Amino acid sequence: MRKSIFNIKNPNIKAAIKNSGWLIAEKFIQMIFGLFVGVWVARYLGPKDFGILSYSLSFVAFFLPIASLGLNHIITRDLVREREHEEAILGTAFLLRLFSGFITTIIAITVIHFLRGQNEQIAWFVGCLSLAQSLKAFHVIDFWYQSYTRSKYMVISRILSLLLSNSLKIIAILYSASLAWFIAILVFEYSITESFKVVTYILQGNKPWMWKFKRTRAKYYLFRGWPLIISGFAAIIYLKIDIIMIGQMLSDSAVGIYSSAVRISEVWYIIPTAILTSLFPWLIKSRSRNLTSYNNNLQKVYNLLAIIGLSIAILVTFFAQPLMTLLYGKAYQESAYILQIHIWAGVFVFMRALFSKWILTEELLKASLMTQGGGAILNILANLLLIPYMGIKGAAIATLISYIGASYFILFFHRLTRPQAVMMSKALLYPLIYLSKTIRRK
Repeated sequence: MRKSIFNIKNPNIKAAIKNSGWLIAEKFIQMIFGLFVGVWVARYLGPKDFGILSYSLSFVAFFLPIASLGLNHIITRDLVREREHEEAILGTAFLLRLFSGFITTIIAITVIHFLRGQNEQIAWFVGCLSLAQSLKAFHVIDFWYQSYTRSKYMVISRILSLLLSNSLKIIAILYSASLAWFIAILVFEYSITESFKVVTYILQGNKPWMWKFKRTRAKYYLFRGWPLIISGFAAIIYLKIDIIMIGQMLSDSAVGIYSSAVRISEVWYIIPTAILTSLFPWLIKSRSRNLTSYNNNLQKVYNLLAIIGLSIAILVTFFAQPLMTLLYGKAYQESAYILQIHIWAGVFVFMRALFSKWILTEELLKASLMTQGGGAILNILANLLLIPYMGIKGAAIATLISYIGASYFILFFHRLTRPQAVMMSKALLYPLIYLSKTIRRK
């Protein structure tokens, strides 16, 4: 009898588990640095300068889907399927992403001059960060390691660059450096991260100078990537538009206060990633055996994610005021009210993480575009309506509305996603159902 591919003793599964472990470890290390060094930087810079830093980073993030050309999963897939064409895949993808990176840098600089032309400092920051981000063309090396489930080498290189850049941030704080130095450190971090990747790749006997550009493959990638570019762009709008609109409609200080709350709210998002990395193979295994069992298991995971998300939201809501004062100081006191609103979006982000896995399993990528696009439109409209009247609290409410809409309500409008919306509804009610059953038993 043929052994299941999901057998834990299977060498491929062992490699996948180890690979996932390295990626999760990296996320936790990033979270720790974000909590300690990130908070220290925010306290040191103060709301205004921290707001300028957050605005610049969010603005640059808007153009990343265009720079990546939506090729991430396609490149990894092709490297797995076509080992004999590795040089052509890597060379074509690298040059396409390098060229698109330079183009998006020009676009970003042009747009920022139109939006914030009166502030030359922000224009310079966006230009430097955008140019540094174009070096992510070397991210194709990551995809090569992923295709062999050997991400630990890339994780180690990223952790080393993270340690180095955060050490520099601490030195900059101790020596009372200006905001420009922190931008320079970020540029250095992007550059050294990609340099470490190239060095690691070469030291293991690979030759990037042997990569080849193939015109036919380039045309294929450009044709296949554009729907994913649109989806990725919609996702960025859905996730980052609040910070940009606060910067345009209010002030840089308001951006800083809002961003400090968002950082604490989003630090918990590592949890669904860790859970699903461990449980996803089990879910796929149950699907291959029995669809009813698969749906029951999906419901169990939705229940788990909802309970964790609701528990975090309730605890943070009660302790937001002392937490934000302790972490950021009195200058950021107003951020506590933002955190009390924004943290509830995490409940739907947790469940959305499973829904995103389900989309990939069922190959319903159009559902991703539908939900991300709906979330982007909803977020923009809600911000336009609420920020002028409620300030940054309005932006937090707009984000919560858009997350609920894109990750939950919009799923009811399509027959294929409706069952997932029903499962989410049951998950949200599960704590009450469980509590009522417990009381009846007593």
